[in-house]
Amino acid sequence: LIDDEGVSDYFGGRSWRGHAVKDLRYHEAALSFFTANAFRYFLPAFMLASIEDPVEADVIPEGIVYHLANWEDPHGWERMSRFSFEELEAIQAFLWSLGDLWSGGSDVERALEGVERAKGME
Repeated sequence: LIDDEGVSDYFGGRSWRGHAVKDLRYHEAALSFFTANAFRYFLPAFMLASIEDPVEADVIPEGIVYHLANWEDPHGWERMSRFSFEELEAIQAFLWSLGDLWSGGSDVERALEGVERAKGME
């Protein structure tokens, strides 16, 4: 973890499980500061928060999509390439669900393209 905006203080030494949606919303900038390994580890918490309480999650799905859509950037690919095939399948299902509910279509499509590319690398 890179320490910024209290990210290390909040996430350091904690499991990805058991976070209140409001806490993840408060720390949503963490998606920008996580190392590739931390992004892989904590992404499920942010995805679940987005599904469980979309109103409270607010901009969390946009942040997830933004970071996944930037897979062509070296830092973005480093993150994307860390996921296992099964994790990529879960991310893909999450992105598909957003595509049905959310208007950020082109970014979702770009993120899905990155997931497909990473799946092909397995």
